[in-house]
Amino acid sequence: MLRRNTLTYLLVTLWLASSMFSSAEDDLLTRAMRLMSETPLVDGHNDLPWQLRKQFNNQLNQVDLNSLESTHTNIPKIKEGRLGAQFWSAYVPCDTQFKDAVRQTLEQIDVVHRMCQKYPDTFMFATSSQDILTAFKMNKTASLIGVEGGHSIDSSMGTLRTMYDLGVRYLTLTHSCNTPW
Repeated sequence: MLRRNTLTYLLVTLWLASSMFSSAEDDLLTRAMRLMSETPLVDGHNDLPWQLRKQFNNQLNQVDLNSLESTHTNIPKIKEGRLGAQFWSAYVPCDTQFKDAVRQTLEQIDVVHRMCQKYPDTFMFATSSQDILTAFKMNKTASLIGVEGGHSIDSSMGTLRTMYDLGVRYLTLTHSCNTPW
């Protein structure tokens, strides 16, 4: 009899505990959803432009971001995650340094611009915090650009200024290689 009562007690305790955890999880999810409806969620790094280069040679006409399954990112996942703003990474490998790093980086920047043009109902190109808030109010993902690796500017301040004019808002000093500067 004691074993049966102990087992019943344990089962009731587990059921109650699971109900409490479930309720706590529901409360946290509700709170998170409310916060994301009031404040843009900003992701500081996404390699989708590089994946588009590797898989499709930057040919956006060969890919539909609504149905793309060969990457971690697609439009349904962006919407499900309630992504308010995304810094798209303009990345080129270190072996482009002293060769064609600037050209390849410009091509990555161009892909981001063309993504925004191809999917205007989803993406809005952005260069400022005000742009992020505007996109958020329009239920769009603000699309910003970050360049990965100082080798991408070929030691040129003019190239850096030009990239800024094209919408780049951050440059990491290095990625996985040294720069001459």
